[in-house]
Amino acid sequence: MQMQMQMSQQPWASQVRNARNSAEQVAVLKALKNGLIGHPLKKELAVAAGVLEPVARLVSNRTVSRHDSKSHDHSFASRPLTEEELVRLQGLHVIASIAMGEK
Repeated sequence: MQMQMQMSQQPWASQVRNARNSAEQVAVLKALKNGLIGHPLKKELAVAAGVLEPVARLVSNRTVSRHDSKSHDHSFASRPLTEEELVRLQGLHVIASIAMGEK
């Protein structure tokens, strides 16, 4: 609970950078996404505060094993997402929300 209170008092860019593991990254990105959707001014403020750089870094961070990255392996459709994949998914949601502007 104290960690949540500390995180909520930090700017979003700092929260994304300071998340210590994939679970924290997912939580921060999900909260950021939920805070931005439908709020154009918050999106502008988040961009001005530098949130895109750490989010883009998380999205581009790939630690997938060779087995998971085979081009003909479609098993991803029948298995749950890994924490790293959830981080990328939430980060892409944040970026997409900002890209949509007013929506």
